[in-house]
Amino acid sequence: MTTQPIPPTTTPSLPSPHTIGTARPASDVSALPVPLNITASIRALIIGTLVVIALGIVSRIASGIKTDFPFRDLIVPMFALGSEANIPTMFSSFLLGTAALLAFVIALAKRQQRDHFQRLWMTVSAVFVYLSIDEVAQVHDRATMGVRKIVGDSAVLHYAWVLPYAVVVVAVIVLFVPFLRHLPRRTAGGMMLAGALYVLGAMGLEVIEGMLEFSGQFYSVAMPILVTLEESLEMGSVVLFIWVLLTYLRQHLSGVHLDLFVTGGRAP
Repeated sequence: MTTQPIPPTTTPSLPSPHTIGTARPASDVSALPVPLNITASIRALIIGTLVVIALGIVSRIASGIKTDFPFRDLIVPMFALGSEANIPTMFSSFLLGTAALLAFVIALAKRQQRDHFQRLWMTVSAVFVYLSIDEVAQVHDRATMGVRKIVGDSAVLHYAWVLPYAVVVVAVIVLFVPFLRHLPRRTAGGMMLAGALYVLGAMGLEVIEGMLEFSGQFYSVAMPILVTLEESLEMGSVVLFIWVLLTYLRQHLSGVHLDLFVTGGRAP
């Protein structure tokens, strides 16, 4: 009697516990690594921010020149800081969206690790998604009239949207205290510094601008200076936050990678 050899038992391959996304399909899929140099990335964002701010200053100077010149009506509004639907607004929205994406990736990694704070990482991502949309849609400016109907108009609350947003900021700070204590000291410190600078620019200087407008000094020399400082603080603080997230990914989640597969649709 001959004995048939028993085929070796095969264990199905499972995705790495550090993999974010779905398991690999049975078909052969080639990995496409995308290297990300943190220093080069942050340098590019800083240069982009400086260029946008510089063009905004040029736009402000050009708007005060009485002599007409070619493409003036196109250049001035396109690069004006504090305006809607132009390049500085789109760039700010891009920075906020980038921060949202990085926080989302960290949240996915934390979910794979069954981390207790995974939902707060997702909340961070959601906050930046909202800020990115708000930067383009100007939701906060549209809320001003509604808030004024409740609290009235005054110098401090001329831009009345800062009142409900201030309440939200306080609530977020209270909610995130345990989260910040859980993080490494440098990460938590960087986040708090970036958040403080952003609130200072977006809300603190906005209050001063509202006081100037309320007192009839909207076209004073101080207004464009304040607007430039406001936009610089907002963009710079988000770049700082992005650097903090990238550094956290490199130092504490270096084994995590993202597998992305496209499914559905008909074959050509």
